[in-house]
Formats: sequence, C-alpha cells, structure tokens
Amino acid sequence: MARVLEDDVREEQRQRLLDSAIRAISKHGFDTVRLRDIASDAGVTTGMIQYYFDSRQSFLTAALEKVGLDQIEWWSRIGEIEADPWKRITMLIGACADPNPTVAVEQSAAWLEFCACATRHLELRDILSAVNRRWRDVVLETIQTGTASGAFRPVLDEALIADALIAMLDGCEMSIGSQAGLFDSDQARSVATAVAQHLLNCAPADRESAS
Repeated sequence: MARVLEDDVREEQRQRLLDSAIRAISKHGFDTVRLRDIASDAGVTTGMIQYYFDSRQSFLTAALEKVGLDQIEWWSRIGEIEADPWKRITMLIGACADPNPTVAVEQSAAWLEFCACATRHLELRDILSAVNRRWRDVVLETIQTGTASGAFRPVLDEALIADALIAMLDGCEMSIGSQAGLFDSDQARSVATAVAQHLLNCAPADRESAS
C-alpha cells in the first residue's frame, strides 16, 4: 500500500512538472526554454526535474506529448458526457477557444509550438499525426451522429464539413496563440459557432438552444 501511494505521489509530481514545462514552452519556445525557467514555474530545483527525466530533450518531448494526450482525453470525454450532437460541437469548439482568455492563449501557444516543433523534431511528428487523426475522427463522428438523428441537415459532404471546421479552428488557434491576429477566444467561438450552424444546417430547436 505504501508503495502504491509513493508511486501516486511520484506521478502527480511528474505531471506537475510537465504542466510547468508546457507553460514555459508556450512562453519561451521549445528550442530556447531553459530548465531553470521550468523549475522556477514549478517551484522546484532543476535537480528535481533531472530526477524524473533523463534529459532535457526527453522532458520537453514528454511535455508536448502531454499537450496532445490531454486533448485526446478531453475530446473523448465530451462524447461520453454529452449526447446532444450540437452541444457536443459547441464543446469541441470551446476546447479550441477556452472562455478564460489567459488559458486560451496559453493552450493555443503550446499547440502552435507543438506543430512548429514537429517540423524540426521527427519524434514529435508521429504524436502530432495521431492527435490530428483523433481530432478529425471526433468531429466527423459528431457530425455523423447529428445527421443520423435529424439534428443536422448538412449543406455539404460530412467529411468536407469536418475538414472545413478543423481548418477554421486551426486558424483561430493561430490567431489566439500569437495574440497578433484577428480573433481572441470569444470572437473565435462566435465565428466558429456561426459557421458550424450554417454548414450543419441545424434543426430550429438546436439553433434556439445555441443562442
């Protein structure tokens, strides 16, 4: 029993370090962030980081992998906790544009850094590909569920709508994460929701619930 508790504490500390690394990467960048920056955010010494991770590279790679795995976990949970397809779509949009502006910028900046790093670090490319495939599956499955139930009457092919929504949300995340584009998180949610309503041609009841 004591060993189980010890393992739980170690894993909790490890996750906290990864969360601090994600914040530091979003602020300083993958290639330039220093372990001391992360240690400062986490309130630990760099020695603590080295205790849990073999190298700087493995630590930062694990942090960006966590960005993707956390996304997949949340998308999967949306399908489990919300049966209504339109509400599920709005929750998926919200996952890309958090209502809290600070959180939205941090999450989007970390995601942009993940994508950029995948062009330079091959070990991240497969992880990013898996995350993107799962993201498309979740969006497409939700659209198909809504169409089958009669809640959606899509104006285009379902797969094409899924790709269009994903491309739009990716663009919104670039704007949010860079803090130099057209949209903040509130505007991104508003625009994405309006476009989704149009493309999915939601039933009147769904439109009323979305307003």
